[in-house]
Amino acid sequence: MTIAESSDPIETDPAEADKAAVGVHWNIDELLDGRSIDELLDAAAAVATELVETGRGRIASMTAGELAAFHVRYAEMLELMGRAGSYAGLAFAGDTSDPANGALMARVEERSTAISTQLIFIELEWAEASDEHVDAVLAADEPALDPVRHH
Repeated sequence: MTIAESSDPIETDPAEADKAAVGVHWNIDELLDGRSIDELLDAAAAVATELVETGRGRIASMTAGELAAFHVRYAEMLELMGRAGSYAGLAFAGDTSDPANGALMARVEERSTAISTQLIFIELEWAEASDEHVDAVLAADEPALDPVRHH
């Protein structure tokens, strides 16, 4: 989808025209990486299901390596949902008068919320982990854990 120039040009002072983005066209298709929004969200939902199956009830006892691998998949899921959400949000920002853009944004937000809700256990279980286990995991020499160690 390319956000096209409006048929109603924005009336601006010529000195302000560069600030109005008159005639600017956004090609936001690259956000989808050759897939549809539904394909991105379906892939995110599949990763979420995998995370539930492999992580629920285990977060508080995972080794540093297991936790790192878990978070790599979690980040992949967030990337998929982020691409879908950014696309929908930019499409809506490009033309807020088009009901299809508003509906798309609402659908993406609804699906993303449903996907994310399945993973609330991650934070709850990590909060329940013993201080000794948390300290040991965070102190482990596991470079793959570095991107999430601060969480």
